[in-house]
Amino acid sequence: MIMNDTIRIRILLKELKKRLPVKSFSIKFALRDVEEEGCIYGPYSHKYGGKFCYLIVRKTLNYAAKVDSLLHEYAHVRLLDRGIYSEDEQKQHCAEWGKEYSKVYQEFLKINTE
Repeated sequence: MIMNDTIRIRILLKELKKRLPVKSFSIKFALRDVEEEGCIYGPYSHKYGGKFCYLIVRKTLNYAAKVDSLLHEYAHVRLLDRGIYSEDEQKQHCAEWGKEYSKVYQEFLKINTE
């Protein structure tokens, strides 16, 4: 069976959530046609009302770019889970985010080699 990109991305997110869980809120995921000036992949993942975090990836990207976007945004989600958030673009990509992105990426590599 050949899986389309949507199914593959959702399976990857499910596996990331299992291996690197988020405890403070639920994650709602969407592939959308989003256009935001200066934004390559999609809007920043963000929390609504303390119960949900919407993680959005641009639907029109190729599969590799969707994966890159998902991993990048999941690192933000993990920091948000720990209460680390900033409106400032540079602070959003601080050393702490880099460490979290590394963890997410390492799990992605494990998932792909199992």
